[in-house]
Amino acid sequence: MVAFGFTNEYSLKSKEISKENEVNLAYSDPSSNTYISVNGKAEFVDDQARKDAYFSPRIKAWFPEGVEDPNLILIKVSPSTAEYWDSNSSKMVVAFKILKAIVTGDTPDLGKHDTIKF
Repeated sequence: MVAFGFTNEYSLKSKEISKENEVNLAYSDPSSNTYISVNGKAEFVDDQARKDAYFSPRIKAWFPEGVEDPNLILIKVSPSTAEYWDSNSSKMVVAFKILKAIVTGDTPDLGKHDTIKF
């Protein structure tokens, strides 16, 4: 499993990755209390077929020349670990469980949580 994203080859982000390629990707959907955190190593990929496959109109806002933009490059992230949290409870129920845990000294059961190593 790998993730790809677009960036400007000469951006500050690209310079940072060139110096330190350990990265974290995070996703959250607060409306459903779902959260994912992925740690991995980033590298740059200049692959025209992948650029064509992943490019969308949204990305064109940053790269008006499209997939032919000379500054456009892909960041490939190969994960080492991923962690997720998933709760079926509403925010009010989660808040109550946390408050209850604080008062009782117990650990709240907030749903599913696991760590995956790749």
